[in-house]
Amino acid sequence: MISTRRKPFPIGQSTGVTLPGSMTISNEVSMAASDRLLLVDTTGEVPEDKLLEFYMRFIDPAFENWWDGVAGRLLPGIQVTGGACRRRYLLIQERKKDARATEEEETTDKWELTKQMVEEYEAEVSERLQENLQSLLHISTSIRELLTNDLHFLENKVALIDKKVTYIYQELIGDIEEESPVTRIHPPDLPEEEGF
Repeated sequence: MISTRRKPFPIGQSTGVTLPGSMTISNEVSMAASDRLLLVDTTGEVPEDKLLEFYMRFIDPAFENWWDGVAGRLLPGIQVTGGACRRRYLLIQERKKDARATEEEETTDKWELTKQMVEEYEAEVSERLQENLQSLLHISTSIRELLTNDLHFLENKVALIDKKVTYIYQELIGDIEEESPVTRIHPPDLPEEEGF
């Protein structure tokens, strides 16, 4: 642990402070600060947003509480108002909460929109299926009517053929009956000598 005082020096528009040589210092460092305190990770391993969160949660409130007591003893009669960083931290947390609430609302809105789109699509598909089913039923009825008509036509043709066959059969039988009972054909009489 190190405790020291250093004189700041100007560097362009900024002000620099020399870090003690005994510290491990990387090419980049991460920092979190208020208007008076500075927290630096000289290795740069801790991301600056996490460092700021740590600073605002733990260091700034503890420092403000400690400073209120110390300043009251060191500087009697001066009103010390601390907690500016803590107020900023709470404001940031409130904004984050608002952002999460907005994100949840947007997610809910997206879910509702998606649900509505799915319901509309289902209704459209159902309507198309009903139309296709009606078309299929109509086609099926038409085919049944055609087959029924063809069947009746074939039945009529078969009945007509049956009548014609019956008629022809009766004609033939009638012709045969007219010739058959009276007329019999006998072979001619041959002399016995000439016979076999």
